[in-house]
Amino acid sequence: GNIPYQQFAYSYGVPAKEEVAFRIYDAPDVGYLIHGEADLSNSGPSLVKLNDQYEIEWVKTFGTPGIKWWRYHFSPTTDGYYFALSNDGVIGKLDLNGNMLWTKQITTLVDKIDDINTTPDGGFAISGQIHSFLFGYYRVTDMYIAKYDENVDEEWVKMYGNKLVQVWW
Repeated sequence: GNIPYQQFAYSYGVPAKEEVAFRIYDAPDVGYLIHGEADLSNSGPSLVKLNDQYEIEWVKTFGTPGIKWWRYHFSPTTDGYYFALSNDGVIGKLDLNGNMLWTKQITTLVDKIDDINTTPDGGFAISGQIHSFLFGYYRVTDMYIAKYDENVDEEWVKMYGNKLVQVWW
């Protein structure tokens, strides 16, 4: 196969610090959002906003130290970013400058949020898993999808599967 041509490469961070970039998103305004972790030893997840010249506009570290970056999921909106904290059932929204606008604990049956995506109507949908024990072992039993409007009101919930083991990635 063909190896893609590298058009540019940038390095961000502080020497001698452990820093990870997990995902990059197109920002809703201009530029990019990098989702990662600024220092693996003592910080929570970080967001780095780059402008269209790949210069840092802002850096936000939030969450709880020790909670790894892969437990967070983000979805750009026209006016900010929705996010979900995977194993805690917490969803929220950040403005375009990375400031927290709101958070909400989901009170449905979902045990693990695997993804969050903005919908065309300004709301969002989450997908996840519902866990149970089967013969003494921890198993995934059903796939879970829920749709919320822009006011964070649940519009509908769908569960797929049966009591046999399924996994949704």
